[in-house]
Amino acid sequence: MNQKSLRISIVIAVRKDQTTVPALTALKAISNSSINFEVLLVRGKQPSRQRNLAVQSASADILYFLDDDSVPVEGNLERLVNAFSDPAVAVIGGPNLCPRDAS
Repeated sequence: MNQKSLRISIVIAVRKDQTTVPALTALKAISNSSINFEVLLVRGKQPSRQRNLAVQSASADILYFLDDDSVPVEGNLERLVNAFSDPAVAVIGGPNLCPRDAS
């Protein structure tokens, strides 16, 4: 599949009462990307169930799961699409790095 035509569904599970979602803030900061993506924010108390529900409504070629406190960096979406443009690639993961200021 052509790299430019690949789309990403970004799935983020959050608590019902959660008002601040660092992952959304980070995505807004990198939203100037040329990559076509949608964000599926699913509220509830059961993250696995929430993610499964989001996947059912996802419309893109690639599923990208983020924790609510994940902070994707500039270029992540481009790297993701570039990697998946190789037909031999089916799954990509990590690294999952903790911020220096985390407790």
